[in-house]
Amino acid sequence: MPSVLIAGGGLVGSVNACFFGKRRWNVIVYESRSDPRGKENEKGKSINLALGFRALSTLETLGLKEKVIEMGVAVKEKIRYEERKLPVLEKLRGLNEGDFILTINRHKLCQFLINEAEKYQNVKFNFNTKATIFDTEKHILIVDAVDGQIHAKGDLILACDGAHSSIRRSLLKVSGFGFNQKYIDIGYMDLSLNVHNSSDLKPGIHYSWRTNDLIVVALVNRDQSLTGE
Repeated sequence: MPSVLIAGGGLVGSVNACFFGKRRWNVIVYESRSDPRGKENEKGKSINLALGFRALSTLETLGLKEKVIEMGVAVKEKIRYEERKLPVLEKLRGLNEGDFILTINRHKLCQFLINEAEKYQNVKFNFNTKATIFDTEKHILIVDAVDGQIHAKGDLILACDGAHSSIRRSLLKVSGFGFNQKYIDIGYMDLSLNVHNSSDLKPGIHYSWRTNDLIVVALVNRDQSLTGE
């Protein structure tokens, strides 16, 4: 049975664990953070994810699409508010008939995907273990764990460890390898409103408020609370 080592157990790592688990590979995931399940306030971005056609197709391939849809809110329309203008209700661009964007809490989705991946007996998640170096000559993944260092080897190694990927940094030593990384030059702030403050806003609509130098976007959750930036 082939084996795959996955550096990073976030959304990308966990969905890959599902794919390879389904294909009966031996899967070992190394995630530097602690197990996120049961922690509603896990550190990191809290802005809702917007899942489009490709993401939903991926989940459909795994047989998970309908379960995830039940966790989120389908969005087909948007309302734009601008200074000295009446609000405008429009259909979201790029959607075909029957299509929608699914908004969902990223932490809950990650927890769900980890649970689904672990239903395969050939999948194992190791939390508080950080993949730090990929030895390009020996094809060994070096992992820092609580009780020491691990030298792991697999038929395939996936770098799903995010913007500051240790695996990518290791590959920079390989002749001919290069990459380009650019950060956006704007900042953002998480916003949240409870049910009492957002009762006039309806689920299924993307809201935006615009001024000359500021845009606030918000999505209504299933419980009528509001998540935005």
